[in-house]
Amino acid sequence: SLWFRWFVLLPVRMIILLLGIGACVSGFSVTQRLLRNQPHARKFVQKWIICLLGSCFVASWGGVIRYHGARPKRRENQIFVANHTSMIDAILLIKDYPFALVAQRHGGVAGKLQDLLLSVQNHVWFDREEGRDRKLVSALLKAHVASAENEPIVVFPEGTCVNNEYCIMFKKGAFELGATVYPVAIKYDKRYADCFWNSSASTFSRHLLDLMTSWAVVADVYYLDPQHIRPGESSSEFSGRVKELICEKAGLIGVNWDGFLKRHRISDKFLAQRQKSFAQLLERRFTSPVGLPPRVSSSIALVGPSSMKLSDERLHGMDSGLRTLPPWNPMRKRESHVRHSRDGSSDSSLNEEDVLRAMDVNSERAISDHISNRIFFLFAALAALVGVVVSLIRPGGATQFQRIFAKFFDGVVGT
Repeated sequence: SLWFRWFVLLPVRMIILLLGIGACVSGFSVTQRLLRNQPHARKFVQKWIICLLGSCFVASWGGVIRYHGARPKRRENQIFVANHTSMIDAILLIKDYPFALVAQRHGGVAGKLQDLLLSVQNHVWFDREEGRDRKLVSALLKAHVASAENEPIVVFPEGTCVNNEYCIMFKKGAFELGATVYPVAIKYDKRYADCFWNSSASTFSRHLLDLMTSWAVVADVYYLDPQHIRPGESSSEFSGRVKELICEKAGLIGVNWDGFLKRHRISDKFLAQRQKSFAQLLERRFTSPVGLPPRVSSSIALVGPSSMKLSDERLHGMDSGLRTLPPWNPMRKRESHVRHSRDGSSDSSLNEEDVLRAMDVNSERAISDHISNRIFFLFAALAALVGVVVSLIRPGGATQFQRIFAKFFDGVVGT
């Protein structure tokens, strides 16, 4: 299959793409000369040439694209939002309708395509690393949406490409314009091609080559019903509700994960704060009343008692969602490993030796209990197997074996 895709499909698809690009470039140059004095007619023709170019790209991938729902129309005060897997999302949408786009500014082949699109209609390209671009993008979006003469604009509120299995948190900027929001769900079939583009790992040219050497790009594009912000609903809640509609239609898993974390490392200060919080949680756990079985917590996103200056009762209320913490009894004195200073004030801090000693005791107890449980259940399974064999060999032996096993089981449970 590898040889067929590289030495049969790839040459044919490359010819299709080159012929399509040549035809579109010729069409642009002809309309630029013949309709020089008719800007509206020239823009109209060039928009549909862009749609033809999108169809050529889709054909070079062996694309099978199915569109569902009402086709977009030119209206004022509307905005389209879609989940984002790759830059080819925009190509699939432009193939169906000459949308205006809001996207990150790229270089290379992707940048050339963006320049071509910008020469035909109003698009908004921004630099993700430039903080001043955010206010400018918001102002341009408001101006574009307010005019009924502009083509519908598409925003990818995730802010980054995701693998088309999950849908991360939507940025709320597109939902603060007071416009009607039209959700668009895009779902790719991974059985034929993986359309996810990780721009940090590969260039767009390499991504196009991967698509052209795949079997086919099979996708469904769903135009969902328009949504309006409800009374008393915040822009964040509105964006979350629209995201849920897209996830439900495309079969994606919605997560509240900020796409900012994909490109930016978490600060050392934030990590140190979380580590300190986790250390304080361990300190509080090992200074809790003795006699309760130790348990392990899988969450570290906690706030420590010393950093928040809260009482133990208030802190336990904050941690009530974690089932790993034992109930706190403020009336019971702590054990001897809580040190007292000379002036009589207690110091709840632990030294390293105390923590290690408590961890050793707890871990030995947990390991012992775990091994005992495993041995017991292994014996029970073996006894059940012996009972089945005895019942097959001796008709009356099964009943006698069950009695013996029941007595043994009662004795084990009683101890």
